[in-house]
Amino acid sequence: MTRLLPPEILNIVFKEIHDEREGRFSNLSSCARVDRTWCTSAIPLLWSDPFETHGSSRECVINIYLAFLNTEELGELRNNGVPIFDLPNHPILNYPSFLKTFNHQMINNAIYSWCECYGVIDDDIILKYVRGAFIKVLCKCDTNLRTLYCSTEFVVEYNLLQSNFHSVIASVNKMYIDLKYIDIKFLSYLSQACQQVNYLEIYFSLFPRTSQDAKIEADSLATLIRYQVQLQRIHIYRCYQYVHLIIDALQHQSGSLREVVFHQVNFQDCGPLHGLATCKYLEHLEIGEGCQNLTEEMCRPLFDASFVDLHVVLYNGINYSTDPFNFFHCKELVEWAEKQCGTNERTIKQHGIPLKCLCTNNVKRPRGIHPHHVLGLRS
Repeated sequence: MTRLLPPEILNIVFKEIHDEREGRFSNLSSCARVDRTWCTSAIPLLWSDPFETHGSSRECVINIYLAFLNTEELGELRNNGVPIFDLPNHPILNYPSFLKTFNHQMINNAIYSWCECYGVIDDDIILKYVRGAFIKVLCKCDTNLRTLYCSTEFVVEYNLLQSNFHSVIASVNKMYIDLKYIDIKFLSYLSQACQQVNYLEIYFSLFPRTSQDAKIEADSLATLIRYQVQLQRIHIYRCYQYVHLIIDALQHQSGSLREVVFHQVNFQDCGPLHGLATCKYLEHLEIGEGCQNLTEEMCRPLFDASFVDLHVVLYNGINYSTDPFNFFHCKELVEWAEKQCGTNERTIKQHGIPLKCLCTNNVKRPRGIHPHHVLGLRS
């Protein structure tokens, strides 16, 4: 019976199982034991993000990766104090090649756990060698990542400027960046290595920047945006200065950009939003919680632009007001958003949200309304 299902159908079914987080590993592991065909389809999914698991299995994953080093490379690690034990002999499959998600923090945690498992604690030299070995394995096994979660120290910790890691991340299409501190080499490296990103999520530091540093950082991010071949979605969080540099760069993605989200963004001194207004195919614009200092003058290019099918979501933030215009300080933006979206009373009723609570929302999509999308209460 199992042979009646062609591999392409199995891949679809297993992908659905894999996307169901609850029990997905045990379910897929069972599928991999059915026969060779099922194993061939299930194993790549199981190993696409193996560091998301917890416990001892993460140390086993590190051991399997290290098993792809040759004798000379393993000898170099031993000579530098890295404990090499329990490595499997000649792994059957090229497991590192299946890796699709590189989560900097989770992989760091796995390496820390591996070191602790073998009695190495707080030894930066050992960590450096293990990280380097990990990157070397990805490069030699022709790993081709699709999703990259990284923070500023990523390039330095893994010594990426001295490796061939750019080939591993050249096809990344989802990127999440946490800018803990200023590092221009980090952003420059990503701009040169990753130019196929269609989803970009940026978190600025919680710590204050000097004006000069904030400008340099925003300039570097603008370069990253301009270098993308076809950016479709961008989310920006905690940007308090020079957001206009990033917005201006969006005009280079005007033909592909479909979604723009701002949360905790200070638009003070931003100037007119011309870069955003050029994105005529934009479908979703979200001005979220914590955004402030938007003015009519800034928004005027949006009002004058012609969008094909734009839906706008505005948030009122944590402190609701009886006057929905107080939060944004821009009555015209709210009125424009209402006209852009329209209202659909049937959809509103289906989701149990009173019509009087709706000020601005995306109600045209079948997915309906999420309660936190409501802008403010009207009396």
